[in-house]
Amino acid sequence: MKQKLKIITLVLFLFAIIVPSKIFAQIPDTSTTQKLLQYIMQPLDKNQIPTGFLEEYGCPILPPATFNGILTDSNSVDMNLWSSLYFQLQTAWTRTTTNPLPAIASVNTVIKQNAGNNSIVPIPLLIAQYNTVKTNAFSSNLLAFNSSTKQVSDVIGRTQSPYQTNNLFAASPIISQTFTGRDSFICKTNLVWNNSGKTITLLQIDFANGEGFKTISIGTAIAVNYVDTGFKRWVIKATLNDNSILQCYSNYYVVKVTPAVAARYFGPSIFSSGYDSFVDFAANTTDGGGRIYISYTSKNRTNTIRKPLIVVEGYDVNKRAPSVQTYNYTYRHLIDAIDEPRILYDFNKQLDETAGYDLIFVDFEDGADDIIRNAAFVQRVITYINGIKVNNSNNGNIREENVVMGLSMGGLCARYALANMTKNFSSTPTETRLLITHDSPHQGANVPLGLQYLLRMIGNTELIF
Repeated sequence: MKQKLKIITLVLFLFAIIVPSKIFAQIPDTSTTQKLLQYIMQPLDKNQIPTGFLEEYGCPILPPATFNGILTDSNSVDMNLWSSLYFQLQTAWTRTTTNPLPAIASVNTVIKQNAGNNSIVPIPLLIAQYNTVKTNAFSSNLLAFNSSTKQVSDVIGRTQSPYQTNNLFAASPIISQTFTGRDSFICKTNLVWNNSGKTITLLQIDFANGEGFKTISIGTAIAVNYVDTGFKRWVIKATLNDNSILQCYSNYYVVKVTPAVAARYFGPSIFSSGYDSFVDFAANTTDGGGRIYISYTSKNRTNTIRKPLIVVEGYDVNKRAPSVQTYNYTYRHLIDAIDEPRILYDFNKQLDETAGYDLIFVDFEDGADDIIRNAAFVQRVITYINGIKVNNSNNGNIREENVVMGLSMGGLCARYALANMTKNFSSTPTETRLLITHDSPHQGANVPLGLQYLLRMIGNTELIF
């Protein structure tokens, strides 16, 4: 083991040895960990690495051997681990030819696109083989270390390969909790990243709901129900065409369950996909565009907006930094937040059945764009809603004014949009009576989110006119 760790140890100490400018006449570029590793292993013939992926060559984050497809207490996968393992493997490509695995940003884009349907939760799969330096590679004279150049090289005439081939398996739903106890899951062809050269002949998941393993057909959603709350330890199992089996765990948390027969609220239920429709807005010269999700109140099933509650998302860096935030904050996250299980009050139901609001969720194309540009998009959305809004037959057939809620930075965007519209009232009336702002998470961090929303609706509302 000490021999195997020699390369990794070099990464930690080599900066102190080779970076000073007076040591070498020609200074190697070791400005990043990846470039440092490339320098150390530059003399190696990469074509002798069977898979082309070498653990010691990639960005060192996690011990991939833990996720070798054999169930242990340590190989429970969530999406953060999944992304880290993928990134580590993808950066371990040693050859000069095109990497068969796309960059992590591209992978996150695919996952995000598949997450667009809020009623079905995608399950990405990573099935891979990679190489690692054998523990006896140096002691058995299979690899050599040059103490002068601080580099590793092949040994001519060696009797065996210095590399061993390992399996890597990781799978996880992109959302790890449910607030209803009823969800549907899917694994599609474009959600499988596989460099092993093998194919899946059987995919099974034990959802820990007492029903045992269920066969998953690629491209077909499967509905899963829970009757009790708590952590559920999934077992995800893939059988390959050589009859090998790869498995891992993934924890899923059932926050609360709903009755077998439930009323339809804004959020996902057995009768609803979670929202009724959506509208895409292309970018223009003033804003980056985005999408709105529309859910009509259960008191109003005519597919018309009568009493708008417009919710503007907050700071969302998924588009700009997908490796930092792997998911796009969407309508579903909002519903989960207001459907707070730790308090005995159903805000979701009250907004829908009692107050009769139609919910419009504003999802920026780039949640980290300039505030003024995103404010311009909010203004475009409000103008659009006012253009399609009809009189409310549930309330004396009056024309209802809007209520706008801004989450965190979304509050700044909404405030700016409404102020700008007020300034130009003659051409762009806001038709808005309330702006509700939800402050930064550190304010009231110990208060459940649903309660924070309600407190602000009661005590921190801001009259616009």
